[in-house]
Amino acid sequence: REFNKYRNITFHTFNVNHSGILGVLMIGLGMTHGKRSLVPMKPMPEWILNGSMMVKREFLGGLFGGDGCKIQNKINCSSNKNSFGCAMFSNVKDIKFEESLSTFMGCVSKLLNELEIRTLDIKREITKYDTNKVKIGVKISDSEFNLIKFFNKIGYRYDRRKLMESAVSCEYLRHKTNHLGNRLN
Repeated sequence: REFNKYRNITFHTFNVNHSGILGVLMIGLGMTHGKRSLVPMKPMPEWILNGSMMVKREFLGGLFGGDGCKIQNKINCSSNKNSFGCAMFSNVKDIKFEESLSTFMGCVSKLLNELEIRTLDIKREITKYDTNKVKIGVKISDSEFNLIKFFNKIGYRYDRRKLMESAVSCEYLRHKTNHLGNRLN
């Protein structure tokens, strides 16, 4: 566990030693290793970019299960309206490695689009707590249809909490869509 003094967030991390079997496998498969914000992002492996749709889906499911956000209800207090959305999928790198992160996020956006998940423009911002670091991310469109499609096609691997909490939101959206469709008929 690690405490981040800038955001009051507790992170749960695993330290994988490269001399172990899992560490060797992950490095062999092209995983970025070291303190992630201080090393360049390796290019997305060709076996993912040129893989089958199932390989791409499973990769994205693992990526969003590990680092992505869950689909959740966002209440606008001023208008008292409910909406659903997913926060931007982003990473932070030292500014000298910005291009490698931007290229990686472009690949993530491309994979999502290949699976018919609509994304918005890739966003870039200098972090508030360290001007030598840049945050780059991909935003999934918050349209209800797109969120349901993301959950059904990709979902979340390795994080039961995100999967279950997003399932509740998506089930509500499905019910709402079906209910409105029946009312209009």
